[in-house]
Amino acid sequence: MTRFRTVLRVFISAWLFFALGSGCGGAVTTTKPSAGSGPVNPDTPTALVFIDRGHGWGHKGEWDKAINEYDEAIRLNPSHAGAFTSRGHAWFQKKEYDRAIQDHDEAIRLDPTLAVAFINRGFAHGTKGDWDKAIKDFDVVTRLDPKDPTAFGYRGTAHFNKGQLDEAIKDQSQAVRLDPNNSEAFTNRGNAWARKKEFDKAITDYDAAIRIDPNHARAFSYRGYAWLQKNENGKALKDCNEAIRLDPTLAVGFNNRGNVWDRLREHDKAIHDYDAALRLDPNSAVTFINRGFVLSRRNEFDKAIKDFDEAIRLDQTQAIAFAARGCAWSRKADYDTAVKDCDEAIRLDPTLAGAFDYRASVYALKGEWEKAIKDYDEAIRLDPSLATAFQGRAWVQATCPVGKFRNGDKAVVDGKRACELNGWVIPVDLEVLAAGFAEKGEFDEAIRWQKKALDDADYAKSTGEVARERLKLYEAKKPFRYGEK
Repeated sequence: MTRFRTVLRVFISAWLFFALGSGCGGAVTTTKPSAGSGPVNPDTPTALVFIDRGHGWGHKGEWDKAINEYDEAIRLNPSHAGAFTSRGHAWFQKKEYDRAIQDHDEAIRLDPTLAVAFINRGFAHGTKGDWDKAIKDFDVVTRLDPKDPTAFGYRGTAHFNKGQLDEAIKDQSQAVRLDPNNSEAFTNRGNAWARKKEFDKAITDYDAAIRIDPNHARAFSYRGYAWLQKNENGKALKDCNEAIRLDPTLAVGFNNRGNVWDRLREHDKAIHDYDAALRLDPNSAVTFINRGFVLSRRNEFDKAIKDFDEAIRLDQTQAIAFAARGCAWSRKADYDTAVKDCDEAIRLDPTLAGAFDYRASVYALKGEWEKAIKDYDEAIRLDPSLATAFQGRAWVQATCPVGKFRNGDKAVVDGKRACELNGWVIPVDLEVLAAGFAEKGEFDEAIRWQKKALDDADYAKSTGEVARERLKLYEAKKPFRYGEK
């Protein structure tokens, strides 16, 4: 039997610091910008005049012109730290991160107390994925101005991206204490709670962010994700819809709504939303992964593998992409390639429960039962809420053709746990539970749950006669053994 796989969900954890505070990517400067970039008095060619004009161009998104103005300011005053950090910010906006860092280095050399230069350099380091250097820069800012909530928020986001969730929560909490109306700090702390799977706390923080800023599209999107993890699919869909209404350019909003459609088994709608997300952000590895998951569930494994390939090309550290690709290879009966991909996923992230879960399913397909059980055990140890691991272990315990690996009592316990985690709505969970009862010899219960699974029209259609043949076995008071038709 090829089991339907309810796959691990990927939660987008973008580098969020540019949305903290007052703007989203606005210039971080040392002087108040003018309203525009009009003519200046030719009798006052000071560095400040050109800096001010550079800010004006920056606010219009004219970064090349802004850089030209900052160049002139630096020519007039090579010791003006603010001119260097302003030009560094312009380089950042042009995605010239090394040149940005170089300018911020010079600004800091000229003025080691210039907090904004450390902030800007921290931004650049973070965008390059160098979280340690980013944190080090934000450390300096918190010492220079310990009452500045944004510095704690920036550092908290860097900790989040390093996976240091307790430190992230600590910093975002300090940002909230310093500024109780900081909606971004609440949002980012909510993200950390969500990553820790403490979804009630995450929702509380997203609620606070939305009370402060009812137009906070990302907070709605992330709260939608949290509701989805609590099997509150209606609330999840409502929040994701609101996020997209507030900001139709929000890629994460479409990604997260795609996750909801997937949960609701509206696969066409899910793919439509993932397509929209990728049009908005074609470099989102996680969206390629999510779309690949849905394509796998539609048995479009070549397309799924192509999406996982692209995710890996974009981010070779994405362990879940290797694990998911391994699962797809297993569905094409290329078990050795599947194991190889899962091995790589585990090498990249030894705590990734889904990788052990997927590899376990491949071992089961290969008939390597002891390895399968061992991997399911490890997946459950790493993530006691991973329904597919309970489902897979229950299936082996209920149906393995090798008697020493079967245990009907344990199969029923694991099967029930999978059902509970998925809200008793996934037909394959019910079918696995039925197999467990059959192994125990409780055929009335086996028949009940097998029929319940077949009540789902989509499942009955996709499994064809296979599930009905198992029902006939149970009616004949016979358990099912893997490998039988």
